[in-house]
Amino acid sequence: MGEGRRISIRVPALTRVEGEGALELEIDDRGIRELRLRIFEPPRYFEKLLEGRDPGELLDAVARICGICPVAYQMSASQAIEQAFGMVPDPWITAMRRVFYCGEWLQSHALHIHLLALPDFLGFDDAMAMAGEHPEVLRRGLRLQALGNDLIALFGGRSVHPVGVVPGGFARAPAAAAVAALRERLLDARDEAEALLAWCATLPLPEIRQAFVSVALRHPEEYPLYAGSIVSSDGLAIDAADFEAHFSERQQPYSTALHAHLHGRPYLVGPLARLNLNHDRLPPPVAAALRATGLRATGLSFPSANPFHGIVARAVEILLAVHEAARLLADYQPHTPAQPWRAREGVGFGATEAPRGLLWHRYQFDDAGRVRQARIRTAHQSEPGTDRRRPAPEPGGLRPATPGGGSAPSRRAGDTQLRSLHLLRHPFPAAESAPAMRRLLLAGIGSHHPGDRAGWQALKRLEEWPPADSGWEGVHRRILHPGLDLLPALREVDAALLLDALPPGATASRLLRDHDLLTAPVTGSAHALGVSEALALAQPLGLLPPRLVLLGLGNDWEACLLRLAQQALQRM
Repeated sequence: MGEGRRISIRVPALTRVEGEGALELEIDDRGIRELRLRIFEPPRYFEKLLEGRDPGELLDAVARICGICPVAYQMSASQAIEQAFGMVPDPWITAMRRVFYCGEWLQSHALHIHLLALPDFLGFDDAMAMAGEHPEVLRRGLRLQALGNDLIALFGGRSVHPVGVVPGGFARAPAAAAVAALRERLLDARDEAEALLAWCATLPLPEIRQAFVSVALRHPEEYPLYAGSIVSSDGLAIDAADFEAHFSERQQPYSTALHAHLHGRPYLVGPLARLNLNHDRLPPPVAAALRATGLRATGLSFPSANPFHGIVARAVEILLAVHEAARLLADYQPHTPAQPWRAREGVGFGATEAPRGLLWHRYQFDDAGRVRQARIRTAHQSEPGTDRRRPAPEPGGLRPATPGGGSAPSRRAGDTQLRSLHLLRHPFPAAESAPAMRRLLLAGIGSHHPGDRAGWQALKRLEEWPPADSGWEGVHRRILHPGLDLLPALREVDAALLLDALPPGATASRLLRDHDLLTAPVTGSAHALGVSEALALAQPLGLLPPRLVLLGLGNDWEACLLRLAQQALQRM
């Protein structure tokens, strides 16, 4: 990109993505200056609507949260109901739920690859235009999607918003003849699924490496769909009941979608994250098919740090879904479809793998079995670049192409807007390296009381800090009074370092990050309404910046101020 050149892209309505949103992108010669994915579809308040519902109504209602992944919502809710009521599903029900889930993975991944993603890789505006030159590719995708839909309908009664799930299992057990016929189709589909995987592996994927944290379920014996512990690539391993102690959500003023964080940092979920964490759990035929594609010879391997490898991960999971469903239905016999249950007061948790990533539910029930409180965390993925600067792609770095390396004829070949939209359809997690952000708030918090001026004094000491080469494009210095005076100052910055006096007698100054401040409020403020209380109010209002550090000033602050401030900058 030439020196001084700037590119501005505004897409008011995104296409070929699930949901409703807009893209705002600014690129200059230093890289991506601003990248915002604005979600503007209105909230539907499902959690509130579930209050007072009995378990049967709950299962029917959550299926309507997402038209493409209703099974995920029903299975996560089923887990929570059974845990709250002390139920343990028998092996037949557990196995058939996995088959049910395979249908959803199959149809969702086939839709995503063929209707949403491939037009970008092949250089077309949409799937209909792509069909003119690649008709059999699209037909194969539609056949796989239809097979997945039929597998959902086998147990759910219908493929969209299925109604066959009840507390304790299913409303009915499918007839053996219907299962046998569908299993034959699954066996026939193995060759097509293998061919799809091999074909996706030949796509000339952009060579991008991005350090990020993968989050997914992990099961001791199988590739996770329906059960497992929640793990991350940086060492997290927890049960579903502990989810809220580690994961948080924040609202951004430009989007109606909540932003999820693990210990204050963005993370990736979905097929690529699952394969990164569970490639050793692939069934032998699927692992062999993946090896046969020669991925390593073309620079692809798993675990992968390239977000564009997600299309290959989806193809792997399509093949897995076909094999797993066929295996589990091999000796099918009708069985009692549901276990009896008795309502009781309690709390239950559920965590399963929706096609697009980890889905978590928590329900509190009263003694009549009605929902008292509901909490649902959908398959969040970190938004690209909201709080980090990254290098811009080279002008030719992502080009529409045909498998095998030849360029496909397209009026959009090399189009910068195409590249940015392509990236959105293959989630690009925020960088875990620490390049500079744009706007930093340095706030000294205090009052005119003689014992409460340390925050103001420390701010004055830092008037020549941070150095000009630290990468911040704007440093806003504010003298603030305690409490709500802090809130408007946080609104328009990317990071904040707050300087506040600890109570009289506190000797050692210390640093606290945003996660610590919000999960374990600091009683060490010198004010009645301290920083922690103000931040607790700022969080639901969507006023918190992506990075925030408090420097609590003790009696030693003058001696250690610059050292601790530099440490705070490194943390941000």
